[in-house]
Amino acid sequence: MLAKNKGKESKLCLLLAKKYDCSNPLNAVFVKLVTDEHHENYLSLTSLFLAVFFPQDTSEATKLCQRYKKEELFKRLSSNFHAINPLKMDRKSSEVYTTKPIDYKQLLTEFYQTNDDSKVADVEETLAKLEGREAILFAMLATKYSTTNALNSVFEGRVKNVQITDHLSLLKIYLSVFHPSYLPNAKSLLLKNKGDEDMLFAELANKFSAVNALDVCGDGIGKGGLDIINESSEEKENAPSVVSKENVVKVSKKVTKDKSGSKKANIKKVRRPLGNSRLVNA
Repeated sequence: MLAKNKGKESKLCLLLAKKYDCSNPLNAVFVKLVTDEHHENYLSLTSLFLAVFFPQDTSEATKLCQRYKKEELFKRLSSNFHAINPLKMDRKSSEVYTTKPIDYKQLLTEFYQTNDDSKVADVEETLAKLEGREAILFAMLATKYSTTNALNSVFEGRVKNVQITDHLSLLKIYLSVFHPSYLPNAKSLLLKNKGDEDMLFAELANKFSAVNALDVCGDGIGKGGLDIINESSEEKENAPSVVSKENVVKVSKKVTKDKSGSKKANIKKVRRPLGNSRLVNA
């Protein structure tokens, strides 16, 4: 059947949905690809919808957005294609996961119990001295003890419901765990590295001695993915480097002061900052 309908698979799925009076099989594809960025951009969401359910008319996206209000357009499209209405999807925004508090005391206690039992008694004092810079501490400890970052488990637990194509959500959650102070700059960092997302996440994993976000969510996605961000040249130019030199220096001094004679951990700076359409007829 697929061989006979090569190049017309989307039409085949629509015919089957109508014949058996069921939902379009391509719904699963759309749900997997759609991201928060698409939802925030009417044209992007429409373009993705058409690319999945009716590729040959993807070029009509702009005309449709100009002619119809968002609610009316997707009501018509979802009805015509037996498809999911993206405006009624159960969206789990990355914002939910970036605001959850992290139990640093428990994580640091467990880390020392495994790697340096003599330091367990100093957990509260250490965290008090490094309040606000706990994430950098864990990166340094991972380097010092040649082990994995204790915050990996936190990130893995928060990223379960995020699609691998949603670069921005992944980056926001990643930074909220491994470098919270940089979270507000997530979008500008991603713009600065647009087309090189695989390299960006690899560099971040290296700098923080942490898990690679793309490895957690699936295989590497190559250049670009399907996320769409409204690009601003000003945001790209003003994107600072990921690791604050000031914070790293301060944390380094405080940690080594309590660990005289031990090997000094070091977090290096990232190398570069990082109209008329048959589609909607009732």
